[in-house]
Amino acid sequence: MNRIVLVGNGFDLAHGLPTSYKNFNDWYWERVMRELMWCHSKTLDTPLCKIKLDKVTSHTWHSWSYDIGLIHGMRTLLEAKEYLFQHKGNYIWEMHPLFEQIQSSLDDCNWVDIENEYYKLLVSYTNDESGHSFPEILNAELSIIRALLIEYLELVQNQGQSSALTNDSLRELILGPIRGRDISISAKQSWIDFVHYKYRTYIEDYPSFVESLDRFKSNIGDVRLFNDKYAEQIEHMGIDSISDCDIPDDLARPEKILFLNFNYTDWSDKYIPDDDSRFFINHIHGSLSNPESIIFGYGDELDKNYEGLKNLNNNEYLCNMKSTKYLEADNYRKLLSFIDSAPFQIYIMGHSCGNSDRTLLNTLFEHDNCVSIKPFFHRKDNGSDNYLDIVQNISRNFTDMKKMRDRVVNKTYCESLPQLKKAVEDNK
Repeated sequence: MNRIVLVGNGFDLAHGLPTSYKNFNDWYWERVMRELMWCHSKTLDTPLCKIKLDKVTSHTWHSWSYDIGLIHGMRTLLEAKEYLFQHKGNYIWEMHPLFEQIQSSLDDCNWVDIENEYYKLLVSYTNDESGHSFPEILNAELSIIRALLIEYLELVQNQGQSSALTNDSLRELILGPIRGRDISISAKQSWIDFVHYKYRTYIEDYPSFVESLDRFKSNIGDVRLFNDKYAEQIEHMGIDSISDCDIPDDLARPEKILFLNFNYTDWSDKYIPDDDSRFFINHIHGSLSNPESIIFGYGDELDKNYEGLKNLNNNEYLCNMKSTKYLEADNYRKLLSFIDSAPFQIYIMGHSCGNSDRTLLNTLFEHDNCVSIKPFFHRKDNGSDNYLDIVQNISRNFTDMKKMRDRVVNKTYCESLPQLKKAVEDNK
C-alpha cells in the first residue's frame, strides 16, 4: 500500500514562503510603482494595464509621485498603490480583462482562482455575439501573467533556499504509518492484507523487512514486542483481531510515497530522503528549473461548458487545457503507472482541490485503488479552520458521492498542517 501526498500552495505558505496571490500581486504593483516614479509622461503603459493622468494637476507621473510623497519616502510603494486605487476616478485605466477580473476579487483570490477566472472569461467569449472578444487576446494575457509568475517565484525560491527550512512535525506525518481508522470501509480488507504481509515478512524474511523500513523514527523493538504479545492470537484469529492502535508503526508504513507537487517550487523535494528508491517526486505542473515545462491553465473536463469549447473547432479555446498540456511531458503517464500499481492513500497538504485541477483529481479520487483521502486543514488564529471548505471542494471532484463519503477521512481523525514557527510569526 502506497501514499500520495498532494502538495499545493498551502504547503509552501506553511514554510513561510510568500507564494500567495496577494504576495505576487504586491510584488507586481511595487514594480509598477517604481516605473511610475520615473515616468516623465502622462501615460504609464505596463504589460497588464495602462494608466493615464486625468483629473489631477500633476503634469507627469514623476511629478505625481513627488506630490504624494512617494519620491521622498513619505509613502511606501504599496501605500502609493493604495492611494492610486482610492482615487481611481482621477485616472484613465485600461486593464486587460483577466487582470481586471482578478483585481476585483483580490481579497479571496489564489492560484486556483486565477485559472478559474481565465476559464470563465474564455467561456463567456463563446457567447459574445459582437465578435470583439478573441481567445487569442486572453491567451496572450495569460502568457504574460505566467511569465511574471515564473519570475516572481524564482525570486522567492532563490531567497528561500538560504534558509532551507523543513518541519520535523510535517516530516513525521509524511513518513508515518497508514492508520486503519483512515481507510474506507470498502477497502478495509486491503489494509488488513497489507499489514499482514508486512508482519509475515518480519517473521519469515527479517533482513528484507528491516531493509524496507523507513529510516525516520523506525523502531524494530516495537515489532518484536508486538510479535511476542500477539503471535498466538494472530495465528488463530488473524491480524484483523488486533486493535488498530496496537499495530506498530513499522507494520503500517507505506511501501512507496509519491509527492505529487502542484506547485512550481521545489520545497517538497526537501522531504525526500537521499538515495531511497521508495520515494518519488512528480512535478505534475512543471518546475522552475525548467520554465518551459510549467503548465498554467484550466483542467475541468467535467464542466458542462467544456464540450461546447471542444465543438467550436478553434484550438485557441483549448491551448491552455491542462489535459493536453500533460501530453508534452511524461509526468501524467508516470502518475497513472503509480496509481495502477497498488492501493494508495492520499494526503492533501495545502491543496484546495479546486475545479481547475478537477479532471486529474477525479482520476485519483475515484480510482479503484484509492483507499483513503485525508485532508490536512489550516487552523486560523481565531481557532477556526478550513476543513469543511476542503471537503466541499473534494466533493466537486467526485461523480460518485457514495465513494466520496466512504473515502474522505472525517474531521475527528484529521489534523492541521504543521506550520513552521517562523512562518506563523511572519504571517501574524
